[in-house]
Amino acid sequence: MEYRFNKTDDGVINDKKVQAGVAKLDAVKADESLIIEAGYKATNSAYCKITGLKTPINTTGEKVGNAVHDAVKKVLDIVRNANKTVIDKKQHARKKHANENNMSM
Repeated sequence: MEYRFNKTDDGVINDKKVQAGVAKLDAVKADESLIIEAGYKATNSAYCKITGLKTPINTTGEKVGNAVHDAVKKVLDIVRNANKTVIDKKQHARKKHANENNMSM
């Protein structure tokens, strides 16, 4: 999965918790290209916005690492569910096709 940071300063991008969160995206195989925007609105008020999916993901937290972690977790859930749906549809189509072939014999 491709991702890039937008409107995010280097201090946030290089934060260890942010790096650990986005590293989880590297292991996911998907065609989506995500744009991650993260930072602080005020002291102890961090946010993360991820766009590139059907709906944008917005999270907040006390620290930016926690906000990014929560947003990435939501993205992974969405992508995994989408992949599972595709697999289920393919399996259903195979079963339906096999049943139609068995009935025609």
